[in-house]
Amino acid sequence: LTQVISQELVKSENIWKRNMVGSRIKLIKMTDDPRPIEPGSEGTIKYIDDMSQIHVDWDNGRSLALIPGVDEYVIIPSEKTMENLDSFDEFKGKSR
Repeated sequence: LTQVISQELVKSENIWKRNMVGSRIKLIKMTDDPRPIEPGSEGTIKYIDDMSQIHVDWDNGRSLALIPGVDEYVIIPSEKTMENLDSFDEFKGKSR
């Protein structure tokens, strides 16, 4: 069973940065880039910078960051990520 985590679910920036690295991500739509990644492309989150941009190693060989609130995407967290998030009371019992 694959669970998907919404962009809105993770409210704590520290939890977000620590636990999303290594998770898979699927692009819905990238805007405002002269050479956008194709919609539907998937990749792995490499890191999240101080401006909360999500740096991704895309399966097509490219590396390009996503901008939360501008680009549209779905994060497919790893099993380890889900376990880590479940350890925080604010996430217990919430639908993903």
